[in-house]
Amino acid sequence: MSRIFTSLILFALFIGLASKSFAQRGFEYYATKEGILIQYRWSRQNPVDPLSNAALSFRLTNQNEFPVIVALSVNFYRDKNHMFESKDNHYCIEPGQSLRGALAHMRFMAEGVTIEMTQEPWFSWDITGFSLKQVDSCR
Repeated sequence: MSRIFTSLILFALFIGLASKSFAQRGFEYYATKEGILIQYRWSRQNPVDPLSNAALSFRLTNQNEFPVIVALSVNFYRDKNHMFESKDNHYCIEPGQSLRGALAHMRFMAEGVTIEMTQEPWFSWDITGFSLKQVDSCR
């Protein structure tokens, strides 16, 4: 009995680690602005619920040779009508550093929109208000 239990725990750990490493992949290119590589990825807010809100995650990589503070806003649209804006997001990034996803507060929920709906012609999104400021350090 304990052997089965141990096997189940090891299997669950394997699945958990495999899904975590897979989650780090799959970012798509959005743009490079002022030395900042911007990539994005769509996922579900709740991975096990197919009707969960869509979540847009970013990865920002500082390709400059100096630390910067990046400010940006994220907008969602339905039939070109503004649905939601996440304003005044600020991220300090060291040279060569990448910040990504929820831990860096770069995950934005599209309320009432499923992951499938993000592929529909009526749905769109963009980044606005992008600005960059050189700083001495992020610490």
